[in-house]
Amino acid sequence: MGMHSEIATRLAGSADLYESTRRPPSASINFVTAHDGFTLQDLVCYEQKHNLANGEDNRDGADDNHTWNTGVEGPSEDPEIIELRERRKRSFWCALMLAQGVPMISGGDELSRTRTATTTATARTRICPGTTGIWINVPRNSWIS
Repeated sequence: MGMHSEIATRLAGSADLYESTRRPPSASINFVTAHDGFTLQDLVCYEQKHNLANGEDNRDGADDNHTWNTGVEGPSEDPEIIELRERRKRSFWCALMLAQGVPMISGGDELSRTRTATTTATARTRICPGTTGIWINVPRNSWIS
């Protein structure tokens, strides 16, 4: 199967994988990132998880992150790398929105939130005891012009 037909098959609901369930493609939940892995920003900036700060020697969290850091691990000031990362994020968004089914979006991905390649939400809370989560500060009514 060529790359174009592979992408078309996936966007159309992956009948080759799920046809036997007799459920329509619209019954699927589609996602690129989830709460227990890389954020979308981290997906294009890191190839390896960096769960070191929580004292578990990077053993926690999944190791199967299918990512590409675009040539530099972590943040970059190179305009070409930044542009390619932004283009890749837009491509992920388009695929998610165009695919048959219900899109699931991880909170903060639309704002390029990063956990600096920490793949477990609890890894961050262990760094700062008493912290209940990672918060995103969005100014009130920021979406209204």
